[in-house]
Amino acid sequence: MIPTGRTTSGMVAIAPGGKVGITADGGLAYKMANKTGGTTTKGYIVHPSSAVDYAFTYVGNDEPDIIGVVFGDDDGNQVGDGADCWIVKYLVAYIYSATAATREWFIRSPVAADSVGAVGMAVAETLPAAPFTTQKHFQECGHCLETTLSPGLVLCSVHFN
Repeated sequence: MIPTGRTTSGMVAIAPGGKVGITADGGLAYKMANKTGGTTTKGYIVHPSSAVDYAFTYVGNDEPDIIGVVFGDDDGNQVGDGADCWIVKYLVAYIYSATAATREWFIRSPVAADSVGAVGMAVAETLPAAPFTTQKHFQECGHCLETTLSPGLVLCSVHFN
């Protein structure tokens, strides 16, 4: 069972070669270079850097090309700009939501109309009514597995459209 309380440790398994591993939170992760311009924040959503190969930056408003969620170094600590960082791609991860979240909601990158959070934060909301909003569909990061009453880390089933 995945622990609650957001006090997990680091990587529980790392494949030979050191680029793919399993996090203590239950996520499948891979290493990339942090090119956010500062220290990473666990749970922030990322996309490929436009300036550096095999690196990431934070996802901003109206950006649908999410590739993962920040985990940290081998011990789960956050890393400075240019350092290697584990990025969760699949299974389970804590995603930083700029809004409160309810289990079963979906979580996505923000659109300009949201006016919440900072670059890299996600937004949790109920499933959009039919017809499903195309823009929000392509900005989806996953589904909330727990309820939180305020912004912060939310345990989520992670996938990207």
